[in-house]
Amino acid sequence: MNGSKANPPSATFAAAVKAHRSGDLPQAEALFRQVLRQDPGNADVCHRLGLLLLHANRLDEAVDLLGRAVARNGSHLAYRSDLGTGLQAQGRLDQAIVQFQKALSLEPDAWELHYNLGNALRLQGSLDAAVYHYQQALTARPDFVEAQANLGNVLLQQGRPGAARDYLEKARQHRPRSVAILYSLAKALHLQGRLEEAISLYGKVIRHQPQRLAAYMERARAQADQGQLPAAIHCLRQGLCRQPDHGQILRLLSQLLRDHGDLEAAADCIRKIIATSPQSAEAHYNLGLTLEDQGKLDEAQECYRHSLRCDPGFRKALVAEAGVLEKQGELARALQMVKPLAEAQDADVGAIVLHAKLIRQLGQTQAAVDRL
Repeated sequence: MNGSKANPPSATFAAAVKAHRSGDLPQAEALFRQVLRQDPGNADVCHRLGLLLLHANRLDEAVDLLGRAVARNGSHLAYRSDLGTGLQAQGRLDQAIVQFQKALSLEPDAWELHYNLGNALRLQGSLDAAVYHYQQALTARPDFVEAQANLGNVLLQQGRPGAARDYLEKARQHRPRSVAILYSLAKALHLQGRLEEAISLYGKVIRHQPQRLAAYMERARAQADQGQLPAAIHCLRQGLCRQPDHGQILRLLSQLLRDHGDLEAAADCIRKIIATSPQSAEAHYNLGLTLEDQGKLDEAQECYRHSLRCDPGFRKALVAEAGVLEKQGELARALQMVKPLAEAQDADVGAIVLHAKLIRQLGQTQAAVDRL
């Protein structure tokens, strides 16, 4: 918001405003600072210079000046709103929200303030409150596309794809070429189980914005959900052509290749992840699982041990290594490894089942039944 009080009667100030409007920002800044040296408490000049610096991403200086404007005139709507914007840009969300709320107390029906407050609340994770303020903004301005799109995205975060789709469809009507809206709408359709439509929209996103790698992943997930594993694998490989070392794509591709039975290709994907993230306990663990599926128990065991060297408390790797020991006939060692995991307060099902299986194999049948 750019509201301001009456201009100071100063030729320097008028020249600063003219330079700012014409885009000569260095000259405008120099002139605004000259005015401030003559009148340090001028709230209007603090506000205007603060906005200039905010748009130049000089956040600390901007917030200081905007704060000085608010200190001089706390009942000015634009001063508080723009201070909130600066604080939000700094990541100081709690303080930004306070400023937006105080600005709203001055003008409760200001749709732009409701939108700004909704954005800050969304970033803070206060999704219900964000929904309320986006709705308030849309009540005042029903065709406000940004509010429609952001409300749709918040509803997606809340797991409400049907409601999200309604707002995203409205946003798409106003901005049919917006790839961001198209992508969010595809996610809503995907979550609703409307896979054919979702796959089609993800494809459009990829055609219009091929560098959006998340779209390759979401399209592949939708194709996999539809049972089209070869198509999903092909889609992910297209994404890797854009960025061959993309860890998330490689991880998902390895999972789909395992499901498709191509274990060697799956293992190759995980090795590429390890090449760029050698300390990833999860990657070494996943490589172990793939090698174990291939019957390569010794290599799998070494992967689980490598995983545990990266993260000694990684329970899944501990259970997996115990499972390898069980397959190798080393039942006592396997039991010794898995017992504390199975008896832990928050034991997972895999540890409990393996523990019971080992007890049964070692001839302690009743204990195994009790364990289950």
